[in-house]
Amino acid sequence: MTREETPFSRIVAYFMASPIAVFGLMILAAVLIVAIAAPFISPQNPYDLAQLDVMDGRLPPGAKTDVGTFWLGTDDQGRDMLSAIFYGLRISLTVGVASTVVALALGLLIANGYQYLLSGKYWISFFPGVALLITIVSINLVADQLRDVLNPRLQR
Repeated sequence: MTREETPFSRIVAYFMASPIAVFGLMILAAVLIVAIAAPFISPQNPYDLAQLDVMDGRLPPGAKTDVGTFWLGTDDQGRDMLSAIFYGLRISLTVGVASTVVALALGLLIANGYQYLLSGKYWISFFPGVALLITIVSINLVADQLRDVLNPRLQR
């Protein structure tokens, strides 16, 4: 009795045939594990002000103090750089997933609107198009204002 090949098993077989893809998946899994486990594996919480000591600022990599070893050194405020990287992974991955979801939603909205434009029922895509236009214009206006406020070269 032969086993029937499913589309999923075929995709997995093609994926596993590429050692570069498998290596990339392993790296992604390692990054996800470090990001999720950051509070448990970090030597220091970089957001806890009670743990910070300004006297530990700008220590070189591998510096040993009474708090512990700073494997990547510290910044000017005494935060452990390794812990900052681990906690920063969490923020970066959250932003990446959120932007992917927004891009997917906008892409689906545009694709569905394009289908209706070609079907002769163009009026159906009017309100989603207006919603998309308002969203994009508001994001641009907010980003322009933030750039003007936060850019030190534009300060008077």
